[in-house]
Amino acid sequence: MHRITKRVATTVGAAVAALATSVAFGTSAEAAGNTVYSVTNPTGDAKAQFVSNGDDFILFDLNQKDAYGVVLDVQVKYGSNPYQHFTNKYYSGAGYGWLPYSYDFVEGRLIRFRVCLQKGVGAKWESCSGWRTATA
Repeated sequence: MHRITKRVATTVGAAVAALATSVAFGTSAEAAGNTVYSVTNPTGDAKAQFVSNGDDFILFDLNQKDAYGVVLDVQVKYGSNPYQHFTNKYYSGAGYGWLPYSYDFVEGRLIRFRVCLQKGVGAKWESCSGWRTATA
């Protein structure tokens, strides 16, 4: 019985996270010129999405048992210069949680972002996704 309860909780948690994404930010079909860019770390425990129409990020913690939080790392491109560090955000959602972050980038600005795991604020970042380039 305990295993069934765990499976139901896991399934419900994943469904709530997916529904929250579509409710909070909609889908690209709902807004003209809106693109959703996503990255997931190699273990599948952390995910970040960027919604171009509104410059919104959503950060997901997808594993309640690993004791890790997730980090959103964002860099911005200014002209012909290399990408510059813009911000990083830490979120400890205790698993199956999500948190939105909103910015106001110059339209057409190139950004790149990735998501990593972090075992507490100030700890080393681990298991980072690759960089995902997007246009604001």
